[in-house]
Amino acid sequence: MPLLCPACGSSVSPGDRVCFHCRAVLDPFTSGARVADRYVIEASIGQGGMGRVYRAYDETLHEKVAIKTLLPEHAAHPQFLARFREEVRLARRVAHPNVCRVYDYVDHEGTPFLSMEWVEGETLAQRHKRLGPLKETELSVVVSDVRDALLALWSQGIVHRDLKPANLMWTHASRVKVMDFGLARAFGTTDRDRTSGVIGSAEYLSPEQIRGEKATEKSDTYALGVSLFELATGALPFRGATPAETLMKHLSEPPPTSGLGHLSEPLRILILGALEKNAARRVDLRKLSGKPAAETEPTSKPTSRLWWTAVTAILIAVLIYLGGSWSGSGGVETASPSPIATGTATPAPIPIPIPPSPSVDAARVPKPEPAERGVVVPSPPIARSASSPIPSPVDVTPALVATPRSLPPPSLPPVVTAAPPPTIEPQEPAMARLLVVVTPWAEVFIDGDRKGLTPLQALTLPQGPHVVELRHPDYRPFRRTVNLKPGESLRMSADLRTEAVRR
Repeated sequence: MPLLCPACGSSVSPGDRVCFHCRAVLDPFTSGARVADRYVIEASIGQGGMGRVYRAYDETLHEKVAIKTLLPEHAAHPQFLARFREEVRLARRVAHPNVCRVYDYVDHEGTPFLSMEWVEGETLAQRHKRLGPLKETELSVVVSDVRDALLALWSQGIVHRDLKPANLMWTHASRVKVMDFGLARAFGTTDRDRTSGVIGSAEYLSPEQIRGEKATEKSDTYALGVSLFELATGALPFRGATPAETLMKHLSEPPPTSGLGHLSEPLRILILGALEKNAARRVDLRKLSGKPAAETEPTSKPTSRLWWTAVTAILIAVLIYLGGSWSGSGGVETASPSPIATGTATPAPIPIPIPPSPSVDAARVPKPEPAERGVVVPSPPIARSASSPIPSPVDVTPALVATPRSLPPPSLPPVVTAAPPPTIEPQEPAMARLLVVVTPWAEVFIDGDRKGLTPLQALTLPQGPHVVELRHPDYRPFRRTVNLKPGESLRMSADLRTEAVRR
């Protein structure tokens, strides 16, 4: 890969300190440079308060890695160097799929850097900025994965102390990895290098950290609660005009609950429990079992119960059918078996009584013997004329005792049911489809009913006028009236940055 100047993109030679074309000072980690005789820099990913992150290729392990360097103004400071080495030492204690691995600490030409696991994806801060608030199913994944990662850290005696969406990576496999141990500390250690009363991001600090007390597991729990609130609502629970005002809100103000109304009760309780001011009353992630949000996967118990009910009904119907076949298989006319229930009610035929012939003596009519399996189907009386010969018991008995399995079962006569009277169904109103596209994102209300956060699928609405209201924390409510025609598919686009009024 050729060496390129990060300022103008022109090709430069290895070892050059200044670009020949634009005279820019070249970074030793310029794209295409080979550092520590092992890593080839591919691209610069981003920069934070302490260092810069690059994507590189490890020629020894033949895989992509992330390289994190210290900024020049921090690299010469002994306390920052000590913290940098501490990050490697603590991170290498933990081997967990939800924790980003740190491989090694290297010094290249006076610039220290860390080699770390390369994760395909984006941070939750980037994802939230790009797509807006996360769905509840995604929030459930964040809770489950971050909880597992924190339990792995705590089991090794490590407190992260800087948990926030910018340090949570959303992978292409829709999982979450915790990264950046720059402020992590082992239990029982003190911050000897602290130069101010607070270390960390003001928006995610717990009240005990603000008061200068030692950070604990409950401090990470509080930071997770702040992160979940932000990812669910699109706004931080405590945000002042200055960092000092933000810290005071953490200490004195209760978390707002108005933006959590669309969440399920378990997830809402978890977020508010994690934001408790008193660490002793704060939710304990160690005792949290399963997913906090409502499960979206249906359980199999109702399905199994319905399946067994259907099987039982079929078996009963088969037994009734076989019983009727066996009892009537001797040539004697029997009543037709009842049809198997199929979910729709079939009206039973009205029985027509047939009076017995006056010439037939009821005492002389032979009684059939019980059929197999105790199922007795009575034979209806047969009307005969006075001149018809009456069969003797000797004539009937052989037919009754014939083996029932030797003859095929009689075919079922078709059941004739009366057609139901025609019903006049009320005509449904004509419908139309509305697709709402908002930049950057918004919460959509149609005629006062909440439809969700963009991006949304096309909404099916009745014809006629509808009031569309868009809500975003940075803008005043934006309203527009649309008139839908029957069968129409209308697309409504709105750019809040140019059409709405900022708060």
